[in-house]
Amino acid sequence: MKMSKFCFSASAISIALLASSSGIASAKPEVNFPSAPSNCHALKEIATGDTVLRKTIKFGDQNTDFAVPTGRQYRYYIARMIPENNAKYTVAVNLKYNTGNHATVFSKTAYFNRLQLYKLKVQSPVAHQPYQVNLDINGPVNNVYDISVLACR
Repeated sequence: MKMSKFCFSASAISIALLASSSGIASAKPEVNFPSAPSNCHALKEIATGDTVLRKTIKFGDQNTDFAVPTGRQYRYYIARMIPENNAKYTVAVNLKYNTGNHATVFSKTAYFNRLQLYKLKVQSPVAHQPYQVNLDINGPVNNVYDISVLACR
C-alpha cells in the first residue's frame, strides 16, 4: 500500500490581519477557506472544538490535533493552511491510531507565500482509520497561520 498520496497547491485568498501573543489567537479566524467538497467535512481541533484555528508560532510544541469521528469511514484527509507571512515553513502531517502507533504521511520544508491557500491530501498507509490527524507546523517565531483539516469519504 502507498505510504501517502498528496497534492500541494496554492491559490490567492484574502484574510483580515489579527495580532496575537499566544500560540492560538484569541480572536476567531477571519479566513475564508473554500467550502468543503460534498464528500468531506471539517474536523474539530481537540482542545477548542473549532474547525479553523489561527496560530502564532512560538518556541516549543507546534502540534495541533484534529479528532476523527468514529462510526464513519474516510478514504483521505485534506490539511489546509493559509500563512500570513512569506516564509519557509516545515509542515508534517501525522496520523494517530488507537493502537498507540502513528504514521508520518507527509513532512517537508518549503517556502510559503503570504495569504495563499495550501492544500495537502494524505491517506492512511494502513488498513485502519486514525483517531486523530496531527499537524506540526514550524517556521519563524511570531509568524501567524490559519489551519483546518477535512475528512473525506
